[in-house]
Amino acid sequence: MWISCKVEDIAWYDTVILCDFDWTITSKDVCDEIMNRFWKDNWHKAGELYDQQQISHKELNRIFIDHLDVSPHDLELFLNENINIREGFFTFIENCRKRRCLPIIISWWWDFYIKSVLKDINLSFNESVEWIDFDSSDMINVFSNRISFNENIWDIEYVQDTDNDEVVPDKGFILSEIRSKWIKKVYVIWDSTTDFWVAENADFVFSCWKLSHFCKDNQIKHYNFNNFNEIDIFLNNI
Repeated sequence: MWISCKVEDIAWYDTVILCDFDWTITSKDVCDEIMNRFWKDNWHKAGELYDQQQISHKELNRIFIDHLDVSPHDLELFLNENINIREGFFTFIENCRKRRCLPIIISWWWDFYIKSVLKDINLSFNESVEWIDFDSSDMINVFSNRISFNENIWDIEYVQDTDNDEVVPDKGFILSEIRSKWIKKVYVIWDSTTDFWVAENADFVFSCWKLSHFCKDNQIKHYNFNNFNEIDIFLNNI
């Protein structure tokens, strides 16, 4: 169920924490792992087109879905056997409300595997910032693209908050909109080169992988983390 946010609900939170999924919550890039296993050809060629800015991330999503050769059942089995969550994530989520922090997951990829990997917690998948549930203490808001399987074919429905077709969902737009809703601070937990703008405009960055190098080179306040226990300890001391 989607619940529109109310001013009195939003005001209870001091901080929103925006968190990437692949290689951030998980210890691997889930989409890469899926493509390695279930695309018969060299999927890296499509990735190279994106890296060279010849196609948008939205177009890359479509290419990947069109070549995804696996049933939902077998994909679920693969995820259960091969994808792990970084240590301390569930405890971190429990502690967020105690700190008056609202965690929100944002992914450029697919709801199917987020639901599968995080099956032990309640998730609310949103299409708009206006539908964020600021009220429920046991519901984690998620922005991601939606995929479905019908007659042996996968299809994708994009989450679109803006006219920007290059990135879907638009992480920068979501951050900006949240800032306009009386939130004092926005922290981000990110990993990759696609998240530079978000890192530059957050109040603080918990980073890993390439984003840590970017933050260091550009003197952005950040903490390089390996697991969510480290983030918990850091938050306890600020």
